[in-house]
Amino acid sequence: MGLLKEALLSFRTAETGQSDGLLSKIEKSASPSDFYRWAKQNNFEHAAIFKPHEKKYVMTDAAGIDAKTVCSSVSSRDFFYGTFLQKDGWQSVITGTKPAEPFYQLLSEDYKESVKRIDFLKLKNDDESPVIMIFSFDSKETVLPFPVSINTEDGDVGPTAASPVNTPSKPAHLFLISLKAAIKESLAAPGLYDDDVNTILEKTVYKELFQILRDSFSSDHMCFKGQNDEIKAAMFFDEEPDPLLLQTHISKAFKVILGEKAASKVLLLSVGISKNPAETHNFLLTG
Repeated sequence: MGLLKEALLSFRTAETGQSDGLLSKIEKSASPSDFYRWAKQNNFEHAAIFKPHEKKYVMTDAAGIDAKTVCSSVSSRDFFYGTFLQKDGWQSVITGTKPAEPFYQLLSEDYKESVKRIDFLKLKNDDESPVIMIFSFDSKETVLPFPVSINTEDGDVGPTAASPVNTPSKPAHLFLISLKAAIKESLAAPGLYDDDVNTILEKTVYKELFQILRDSFSSDHMCFKGQNDEIKAAMFFDEEPDPLLLQTHISKAFKVILGEKAASKVLLLSVGISKNPAETHNFLLTG
């Protein structure tokens, strides 16, 4: 169990009853994107999706991929097309061999040392196909599902509408988690890419951090995507949580992706406390 989950559990009371109101309604509607669910179901700890953008291929979704590799992952269409887009089915390279050398441009310095095997697959039979890559830290052959059907369209996690019914049994402690400064620090590469590509990379890291936080929350808590690289969180405690302790544990959970310096720039802001389901609903699901 991670430190963040332990910290959240330490605030819980002995009460185990589940609300049938706002919390349960929203949780039933909110599910991970297809890519993250697919990676988790197949026990792929380090996976990514690349999609074409103008003359480049860019990493648009990442699970267990550090931000420096996200930043390094931008490559030309010529590389993708010339390397494997003309072939169908899964392909693999083992690092340290000649066929793997072209792939080093996609990896951070740490990943060049750690990754032993890369498996990759184009998801459509055309030149605009998204590509999925699995990065393994050992060279053992992996059981790879085929065919693969993944929804690569970007979508927000959360319902478009939910009707609050009952007040949750515990007060909702409302927080904004700001990731903007942390993400910019983790991807710091002035002048390397144009603004459009930088925006895509920032969103990739943001979505990855959101999934980490969401997976860390027990069923007593929830988080939703906000604006400007923010995450909105509602945590249901009987007693007042320590915001500084929560921020510390969230930063630690994100450090594996962001690095220590960037993770220290994660900010958790207390918005207030609510016992009103409509008020909590409005905070989570509106801009």
